[in-house]
Formats: sequence, structure tokens, C-alpha cells
Amino acid sequence: MTVLFVCAGNTCRSPMAAALLKDRFDDVDADSAGIATGDVTSRFAIAALEERGVTLSQTRAKQIDARLASKADVVIAMARRQAETLKEMFAEEEGKIFSMSDVIGEDIPDPYGKWTDAYRLCCDKLFEATPKIYEFIKKRV
Repeated sequence: MTVLFVCAGNTCRSPMAAALLKDRFDDVDADSAGIATGDVTSRFAIAALEERGVTLSQTRAKQIDARLASKADVVIAMARRQAETLKEMFAEEEGKIFSMSDVIGEDIPDPYGKWTDAYRLCCDKLFEATPKIYEFIKKRV
């Protein structure tokens, strides 16, 4: 099973989601990308994951492209508006593009530009959501 998590800049939410899912479920190949990428992965995101014992290997942001979108079995955006943007960008992949609202009933707020606690809260929310994300993906693959 392959999943691609997508957020705005690929500096915090989507890399954290991918790292957490890979850490908890061995049969998932998770990757991440951004719609309009930033530069490097946030040090606050890395620290929040390390507090949970998870190492983030991705250190640079990457932008989503057609290859990444087509390679994934499921694409999950952190927010509804991002999922809609992805459906417009990759119409041929529309059936496998979802938002976190589709998966867990709510968007994941962006901690970018905030302090450490916002990243911890985001990481906690993603950690708590990983079993639901895993089950969601399994139903679609």
C-alpha cells in the first residue's frame, strides 16, 4: 500500500504524517509532498517527532507532480481545499484523492510559523489519527 500525504509547503504536516504512519505500520509505503513547497523540513516538526521516538528522514521539501500522484494508491491532503486543488491539478487521479476531513472528519491545522507547542499538537493529532488513516487506506487498496 502506498500513500502520499500532501500539505501546502511539505515542511511539517505531510512529512510528519508520513513518518508516523511508516513508524506504526510496516506494510505501508508513505511519502509526502507539497502543493507549493517550502525549503527545508521544519526543525519544530523534526523535534515533535523525535519526542515520540520517530526519526524523520526527509529533510527537504518536495513539490507534488504527476509521477508522485500516479505512484500512490491513495493521496491524502491535510485540508479540504488542498484536496480540491489536487483534484484540479491531477484530474486523472481524482478518485484516489481525499482530505483528512474525509479520513478523520476534520482538517489538520497548519502549525507553520507558530511555536513548538503547535507542532506538538499537530504531531499528537496525526499520531492519534494513524489507525484511522491506515484503515481508510486498506479499504481503498
